[in-house]
Amino acid sequence: MVIGIDLDNTLICYDASFHAAAVARGLIPATSRAQKAAVKAAVLANHDNATWTTLQGEVYGPLLPRATAYPGAADFLRHCRASGHAVCILSHKSRVAALQPHIDLRSAALGWIQSQGWLDAPAGLHCDDIEFLDTRSAKIDAIARRACELFIDDLPEVFAEPGFPAQTTAFLFDPDAVHPVMPGLRRFTRWSEISTAVCPPTLA
Repeated sequence: MVIGIDLDNTLICYDASFHAAAVARGLIPATSRAQKAAVKAAVLANHDNATWTTLQGEVYGPLLPRATAYPGAADFLRHCRASGHAVCILSHKSRVAALQPHIDLRSAALGWIQSQGWLDAPAGLHCDDIEFLDTRSAKIDAIARRACELFIDDLPEVFAEPGFPAQTTAFLFDPDAVHPVMPGLRRFTRWSEISTAVCPPTLA
């Protein structure tokens, strides 16, 4: 099976890094909830959108090493490798930050993937398995071009995009269970659940 996976907020968890960065810059109180959506709401409640966009550029760029993989994500990659599934990472990510053109977001993301050891065995990804796309529609084209039989993303909008391949099974990764259940879309809150669905344990 060919499995495509989104990167930001699907494999990479930014909750703690967004919270720490916003607190360090005096944008939110330390008592605020350490969850990306909550941080965004708190920042935008008291600051303009440019402040949030700048914070995003920092967290997705120079502060990216502080982000963590979601629990179970690395295990999933290893299970896929052991089960003979091909995995690719397809990310809608601009090359540079919107308000900070000196920040190379793609280089930062690739560096983070390398730091996780995912380009080595047992995860076994190769640089050719990773694509950064300029637009969401380009991401959909990449899913079709790579003939992904399964795609995993945190945004239901991706699966509703015109041209999303009808033959591609859609798995929504929704760790905070904030999205409603949608017809034809399987929702998971944990990577361990996805691992069981894709690579079920062998019965003795």
